[in-house]
Amino acid sequence: MAARGGDSAPVMASEEVREVWGWNMGAELPRILDALDSAPYAAVDTEFPGFLHQTPWFATPRERYQDVRRNVDSLKLIQLGFTFFGDGSRRRTWQISFRDFDVFSPSDARSEASVELLKRSGVDFSMTRTEGVDSEVFSELLRRCDWLGRRKPRWVTFQGLYDVAYLVKLLTGAPLPATLPRFAQLVGAILGKVIDVKYLTRFCGGFDLGLARLSESLGVKVEGGAAHQAGFDTLLTARVFEWQMERLRGREEDFEGILHGIEEERIIPLPKEETGREELLICRHHPPILIGMTAPLPGFYVGRIKIFF
Repeated sequence: MAARGGDSAPVMASEEVREVWGWNMGAELPRILDALDSAPYAAVDTEFPGFLHQTPWFATPRERYQDVRRNVDSLKLIQLGFTFFGDGSRRRTWQISFRDFDVFSPSDARSEASVELLKRSGVDFSMTRTEGVDSEVFSELLRRCDWLGRRKPRWVTFQGLYDVAYLVKLLTGAPLPATLPRFAQLVGAILGKVIDVKYLTRFCGGFDLGLARLSESLGVKVEGGAAHQAGFDTLLTARVFEWQMERLRGREEDFEGILHGIEEERIIPLPKEETGREELLICRHHPPILIGMTAPLPGFYVGRIKIFF
């Protein structure tokens, strides 16, 4: 866990997971954005309170997406993890804990089995509730930091349909699109290129395995951390992806845009000159003054501190 106080921070070790809370987000967000601007790859993982709508294995991609949409729009994000890598330097990992989900509130939808799994994995729901980041604040700050205009890495996931959906919802602050084609267009506009490690297992083995068992079978290890926490899982995803690229001779272009579970709807990055169209779509859900602003808020309270950029 990152220490409290001040804007100074120790140099990140190669496998360190930096934790982000309401009280240190002002110091960590500029570092995250710097990594976003420089790294060619970014692994992403989310933790959330389970599923309200279970999808049968025989569902079509469009039926599967409708379950994803209903689940993501009904549930609250608990953790978001990023590992930025591939630029020849150390991997840089952050885990952001959100305060929105209240485990003690019956009105906050969840699967009890999923919540218990997260507890066993070390998630402290009392701490996330009192010290976590407000997701609406985080979403608005990212928009004000000109997310759409920044250089985009290749986003790497493991069985990442839900991870991508939660990230898109967080970045837009809006419900997910009503149809799978519209969702794919939105992902292409906001994230650009995406790669699913689960899909890559079709070509280099391990398709029937989850992330932990797959990494174990490959001899890929990450010291410290706990499975089913977003930061650790992004580190593991990044390491497995690097192993896969060695076997596939770096042919990531052949596999970009295909998410496991909706393979028929390939995600195509939106050309940079067209991203303004997507901004207009997001403006329907937010006052236009909030979209595309690079200037900070005059002062914005997050947790117990006031932050400025």
